[in-house]
Amino acid sequence: MAKITTEVQYRYSLTIIFYMVRKIDISALHWPMVVLSLFLLVYNTHIYYYSKKHVVLTYSDGAHVTTPSKRQSINMPNFLNPLYDNLPLSPLATDIGIICLAAQIFLTLLFRSLPRGPWSTLPGFTAHQAIAFPLMIILTYYGFQEWYFDSKSLESSMITPHDRIFGKSDYYDIPLAIATGAILLWDIPAGLFIPELQDKLMFFHHVGMYFVAATIDGRFCENKHQMVGYYYASFYFGVIELSSIFLTYVDVFHPKRKDWYAWLHRNHSNKTVQSVANFLNSGNEIARVLFAFSFLSLRGIYFPYITFVKAIPDLWRSFENPPDGVPMWTCYWLIGSMFLFAILQAYWGMYIAAQVKKALLRGKKDSDSEKKNG
Repeated sequence: MAKITTEVQYRYSLTIIFYMVRKIDISALHWPMVVLSLFLLVYNTHIYYYSKKHVVLTYSDGAHVTTPSKRQSINMPNFLNPLYDNLPLSPLATDIGIICLAAQIFLTLLFRSLPRGPWSTLPGFTAHQAIAFPLMIILTYYGFQEWYFDSKSLESSMITPHDRIFGKSDYYDIPLAIATGAILLWDIPAGLFIPELQDKLMFFHHVGMYFVAATIDGRFCENKHQMVGYYYASFYFGVIELSSIFLTYVDVFHPKRKDWYAWLHRNHSNKTVQSVANFLNSGNEIARVLFAFSFLSLRGIYFPYITFVKAIPDLWRSFENPPDGVPMWTCYWLIGSMFLFAILQAYWGMYIAAQVKKALLRGKKDSDSEKKNG
């Protein structure tokens, strides 16, 4: 009897979780089976990813040295196969997007079925933030690891702009997989269908992020394993997401989320609930400070610096002699989008700096008033 591969087990877990989500009946209390399926899915994701070899493309004097073989398809009945075959995503990105979408559906149903509270009145938004929070931590972890540590070992082979733009690819890169799969299959649909997330600027921002990530991921090259600017992926889809960890948290308790804001500042009769609310409120105050600092330093200052001093010049020079099958328009698209994103980040940075200044002046004025009254 043939041995069942890790990949088959993994895809089978996806089939199980989608079947359970489609058939779920809250009144029948099927939650334990769904939780078990999610556990198996996460476990198999871990095994599946680490059973794969990272693919690295290297150049020697501008010549292509290695090309990874195309991943073999799986001959098993699976209603998800059309997604893997037709979506403009890598297999890992498709898997991550499906996991996030399944988790969104599951958590929305779960929060909606719980006793009345902000989680039940804003189930879709709460589920989105609950998924986004660990995703931002994952992106930040891999981003810092690759940008500040792994890149040091590659500096000797990443000397020229051509090396940095075309000289390295990782077909199973997790930050890129999240930036393409999770955004396309989960975050963009969430922004369309969840009222609390319906923001035109953020919608187009996320659409732009997907196309930038997909371009870097090589989705528009003849050779899908040839990435464009992968050297900078860990920065744009990793390092700068540190501020997003804190933003995901503070956005839940923002005054515009009236139900969560009222719950956080309400006097609860239950002492345990009051203790939890006090703890979350303290965490919110700390997270606001950390968000402002991390956003200003990484997005308001470092992002424009990397874009205008490093990434755009490298793209312009490297496309003087691009590899075969890499469209020239990808250069213009990446330069234009990076330019606009850098301007947007700088604008947001100035806005946050103004808010911080206003808060500090207000605090100083209140302190002076207390001294006078004292």
